[in-house]
Amino acid sequence: MKKLSRYVWPSFFLILVSSTIVIGWVAQLSIRGVAESQRRDDLVDRARLIHRLLEPEWWKGPVISTDALTELVGKSEIRVTLIAPDGVVIGDTAHDAQSMENHGVRPEVRRAQSDGMGWSIRSSSTLDEELLYVAVVVDQSGAVVRTSLPLAYLQNHVHSFQMRILLVAIAIALLAGFLAWRLGRLINMPIRQLVRQAESDGGDGEVLTEIVEFRTLSKSLAEMRQALSERLQRVATQRDLMQAVLKSMVEGVVVVDANGSVVLVNTAAEKMLRLTGDPVGSDFVDVVRNPQILSGFHDTADELEPSTRSVTDYGATERHLNVTFVPLASGPDGLSGRVIVLTDITQITKLENVRKDFVANVSHELQTPITTIKGYIENLEDGAPAEDAKRFIQIIARHANRLSAIVSDLLSLSRLEQMSQVDSQRVDLTQIIRTAIHYTQSQAAKRQMNIVAELPDEAEYRAEGTLLEHAVLNLLDNATKYARASSEIRISLSQTETHYVIRVKDQSEGIPSEHIPRLFERFYRVDKAHSQRTSGTGLGLAIVKHIAQIHGGSVSVTSELGEGSCFSIKLPILQ
Repeated sequence: MKKLSRYVWPSFFLILVSSTIVIGWVAQLSIRGVAESQRRDDLVDRARLIHRLLEPEWWKGPVISTDALTELVGKSEIRVTLIAPDGVVIGDTAHDAQSMENHGVRPEVRRAQSDGMGWSIRSSSTLDEELLYVAVVVDQSGAVVRTSLPLAYLQNHVHSFQMRILLVAIAIALLAGFLAWRLGRLINMPIRQLVRQAESDGGDGEVLTEIVEFRTLSKSLAEMRQALSERLQRVATQRDLMQAVLKSMVEGVVVVDANGSVVLVNTAAEKMLRLTGDPVGSDFVDVVRNPQILSGFHDTADELEPSTRSVTDYGATERHLNVTFVPLASGPDGLSGRVIVLTDITQITKLENVRKDFVANVSHELQTPITTIKGYIENLEDGAPAEDAKRFIQIIARHANRLSAIVSDLLSLSRLEQMSQVDSQRVDLTQIIRTAIHYTQSQAAKRQMNIVAELPDEAEYRAEGTLLEHAVLNLLDNATKYARASSEIRISLSQTETHYVIRVKDQSEGIPSEHIPRLFERFYRVDKAHSQRTSGTGLGLAIVKHIAQIHGGSVSVTSELGEGSCFSIKLPILQ
């Protein structure tokens, strides 16, 4: 980095030298032109004077010798040539006229015979040097007196003037250089003080100079420094606040400029778009791999209103996103960029699908017994035989009981979903399980099943006993319905450092793995025909899941085809 004085002095000096060179060049051209014009006028006057010194009609001959002509006109740098109207040389002060060729074709002679006077600058073939020729017609006959002067003489005159200009230019350059150096110091000193003032912490120092402009600049600089410091503090605060807000947002935010380069991206957007590394500065189309998002990015490039697209991202897990493209207007010239907001609606989509499935399943489950009941009632109204009427009534009663069970389970499930906590009391899990086994024994005996319990003598726990008994009863009821006849059902209670685990293992045909993730959804059945035969409502496992969850626990299942299934309720041990 160079100091200001090192810019000022060379700049001034260079400007002055350049100006002097240009002025000297222009002056040289002007002086040369003026000198040539003056010499031409002198040569014209000399030619006319020489004509007066000559004999009348001298062009008719005889030829005048060089010495005689020189003696007549006088010895000087000026060369004199006498030319007859037909171009024949009558005399010349520099060369023998008889040996000279016809001069009628010389440019200055031809111009003089046509215009009265002509001139040219050219090299002399006789003397082999460059001359200024002036030819003047001195008589009506067309006789010409030509005078010429070597250009070297003229150039010497111009050169002497150039030397004087050069000396004056050098003197001016030295004076200007000194003045530039002084001016640089005069300007540089207060500027250094201004720099120290700007770099200081306080920034209130006064510039010691008599120049009013620098004093005013110093005061303005101090005020600007204070205002800038306050503004930077506000910007830093706003930046930290914005970063904190963006980082805490659930929605993903990506900002791109008018060229499509990423300017800002928050943590949520990095996760949703599965970005690796720092995407800032890269092109949006290079870092995003989802074709639906890229299609929306290109389609909304020229739109001036926000536009939202629903896209599906097939990564490690399927994710549903709402992507909103918001243009950033910069003025009448167009857009300065766009903000891309990504909202994860995966859970909402799942809940919507569950709701749709639930409505469809409830409609189906209720429609079947209602339709059956309605049909048999119509048969009774039509006067069915007594033996058929009794059977119809039994069928109506069975479907009415099924309808009642469905409504009862729906009400139970609704109550469980509305419960945020349970009224916990000290209960004995061993006794709860034994009570559930007691209620299931009769149903198991009908299918010649044996329930084997592996329970501790006592297992004290804080819970809502009735709900836990309902959950265990549902698991045992499922086992008696789906296990093979004459098989064994094993129920156990174990304890770890953090949990109690209730397991119900049956010897059924097993559950295919693709059904397990949805097994605890309402009305979801693996074998719908078997469920209808066993009068199941399809809500038992959903109730078990909610009972476990409101106790802070969870429910799970493992199954092997042909071997059976094992359902587990995991309850945390609260300290």
